[in-house]
Amino acid sequence: QLVTINTATSGAITFNDDSVALSGSSSDVAAALDGTTYTGAVTLTDDPSLAQLVTINTATSGAITLNDSTIALSGTASDLVTGLDGLTGFSGAVTLTDDPSLAQLVTINTATSGAIT
Repeated sequence: QLVTINTATSGAITFNDDSVALSGSSSDVAAALDGTTYTGAVTLTDDPSLAQLVTINTATSGAITLNDSTIALSGTASDLVTGLDGLTGFSGAVTLTDDPSLAQLVTINTATSGAIT
């Protein structure tokens, strides 16, 4: 229902309780939370694209649980920093498609135990 509401409006969505945990596919959760402010935990039941992870991570301050913490992610340093922010136990490989700043590289390296290329 939240996906339908969020895609049908350009106005702000106010949650009665924004700390309720959400679980669902990456596409549904990203569509539901896009442009919102949410504090609840999120569990993804499939593997997100980096764009979906950025949308979800930007919208929630709650914990994000990935379906598979070893998925490979590829994208710009800025998107990887935003997408990986706050994830714990991520061990997937990361491929940078641009040149990161030193601060971005440190953040990405801290966020994954996987290889960075």
